[in-house]
Amino acid sequence: INSTMNPGQVIQNRYRIDRILGRGSMGTTYKAFDPEKRGAVALKLLHFSRVQEWKVLEMFEREARILQQLEHPRIPSYIDYFSLSIEDGPESETGTQFILVQEYIEGKTLQQLVEKGWRGTETEILDIFWQLVNILAYLHTLQKAVVHRFINPTHILFLYLNEVFLV
Repeated sequence: INSTMNPGQVIQNRYRIDRILGRGSMGTTYKAFDPEKRGAVALKLLHFSRVQEWKVLEMFEREARILQQLEHPRIPSYIDYFSLSIEDGPESETGTQFILVQEYIEGKTLQQLVEKGWRGTETEILDIFWQLVNILAYLHTLQKAVVHRFINPTHILFLYLNEVFLV
């Protein structure tokens, strides 16, 4: 294992990497196949060597704990969370990786749609808004309210143009 997972690579004797879905400053998200679920999953990898502050790891672990408790049809469900220790390879790729596994939603982000020229009508924008409000209302009515601190066009996912998910 190294900080870049390759197609076909199997993680945790279970998840077979398909492709990269996206990269951020702290990690990478992959699409993988889970034989136990018989379907695609999203693996969100946080490479600890790239984390400058413990707070980032604490937030990542909190995200995993919170997702484990959520049950909403428009929030990808929690599947697994684990860490891997990497001993072999270049120094920049050794260390600990933390991996969160969630349900994979086949769709496009709002950012991808806008970059391809999509400009919603007032009705479409209001529909997206109300779907997001309903998801956020669910999060805020939990016994311990959940606050999504990073809502942006890359975290709003469309299964079809009329089905909104929040990741």
